[in-house]
Amino acid sequence: MINNKLTNASLRPGNWQRRSGLAMTSVILCLVVGFCIIACGPVADDQIVVLKKPGLPVIYYRVMINAGSALDPVERPGLAYFTAKLLDKGTRNLSSAEIERRLNQIGADITISVDKEVVVITGRTLSENAGEFYSIFREILTEPSFPEDEVRKGAARQIDEIGRIREDDALLSQTVFENAVFEGHRYGHAVQGTVEAVRNFNRRDVVEFYHANYVRGNVLAGIGGDVDDSLVERFKNDLGSLPAGRVLRSDVEPSLPKTPKVILVEKENRTQSHLRVGHVLEDNRTSPQYYPMRLLGCYLGQHREMFGRLFKTVRAERGLAYGAYAYIEHFRPLGWSKLMDNGIVRNDQYFQMWTYPKEANFEFCIKLMLEEMTKLTTTPLTAEEIDRTKDYVANNFAFLMETPDRQLGMRLDEKWYKLPEFVDKFKHNINRVPRSELQTVALDNLHPQSVLIVAVVSNGEQAKRELLSLDTKLELPSGSEEGELKSINDKIKGLDLKLLPEDIVIVKASELFK
Repeated sequence: MINNKLTNASLRPGNWQRRSGLAMTSVILCLVVGFCIIACGPVADDQIVVLKKPGLPVIYYRVMINAGSALDPVERPGLAYFTAKLLDKGTRNLSSAEIERRLNQIGADITISVDKEVVVITGRTLSENAGEFYSIFREILTEPSFPEDEVRKGAARQIDEIGRIREDDALLSQTVFENAVFEGHRYGHAVQGTVEAVRNFNRRDVVEFYHANYVRGNVLAGIGGDVDDSLVERFKNDLGSLPAGRVLRSDVEPSLPKTPKVILVEKENRTQSHLRVGHVLEDNRTSPQYYPMRLLGCYLGQHREMFGRLFKTVRAERGLAYGAYAYIEHFRPLGWSKLMDNGIVRNDQYFQMWTYPKEANFEFCIKLMLEEMTKLTTTPLTAEEIDRTKDYVANNFAFLMETPDRQLGMRLDEKWYKLPEFVDKFKHNINRVPRSELQTVALDNLHPQSVLIVAVVSNGEQAKRELLSLDTKLELPSGSEEGELKSINDKIKGLDLKLLPEDIVIVKASELFK
């Protein structure tokens, strides 16, 4: 019963929204635990970012639409993703094959990404092909046709993507963690949904979702590079052709449990265990505490960087995993980069630590990460540690603004959060965080006694017994010796996770997201 509850309840959207029938006209009626506010006129100037770069023979487009998976109907998880991924599969005048052929001819590209809150459509073309590209981009955004054959192919693709979540242990542990930490919340299901839901999607579902959510007030847009005023005006006017309205979201907030919880994801023949340890946070980027939390997260471990405390203790000192990192907001890398991508804005965030040790050391690594998390709440960082972290965070920020398309992304994220000076004042706000404030912020925001732990393991029952036993194993790499770390390791082994049998749930990877 416990396993079924996790698989069928915590991995689906919470009961937070409802739908109504839709009229496919410029006046859209929708009910999504709220309503559509009717607005008139073209897209407002404050919904557009323009970054002119004379002499750069490239034009960049970026459109951010509040139509992410948080707006999935309860009974149709994955519909937001499904709809977005069909936008470029046919328009009023172009088939999917024609779109692909014409983009290839002019060396341009269009990408569509989907997260919890937003869908982001980006485009890039040489300015000499501006007219031909824009006609394609405009139709994809404002006149998608959702052909029946593409709907069927889209369902098959999305079901394959759900399967790939199960295959990739890093992605699997991340998805299970998010679904569970946001259980009962509008974020509490995979963006791609479930196999059963996707298999039953039809064209009518897609058309209704598109007309309910791809409305004028839901849009932020940017254009940059070699652009002139006439192209900007055309872009604004075409965005203004979208139906009037703005969808309001549920204000249900995620909750922090009072006791730890463990989810063991059983997947046969694992030699490595991907671990996720963390909990929801009360604040997001709009909070003054974001800046000290950004420093604390970086101190523990910036994504794929080697100077963090977790990397030092897990890998450098003990050789238990290739890396260990921490995050104070949802992180999606920019391709293979170490940098955070744009367009993954979220109202509700979480703290998380991630590492992937040999399975024999999974319990020790959980305790090791919790020990480092606890230290932040009990032991002040040294001035040297704080200054080193500040320097990295403040100076690394510039790389997030390296190219015009990245700049567009950062400026649109800034608009979404309603933080008009976030980019320009970031370095200043990081540097002005008082050293004395960090421990207080850690106490307010980090709760080692209330964490969610997700571990991918080969044998769930055996892993459960290990977590409940008094013994904690530690297998160092061949040729390594504990040396002066032995007393520290013994102390970590002796940490009490305070787990009861009912705190530990075992699920089979093969049964998830069905």
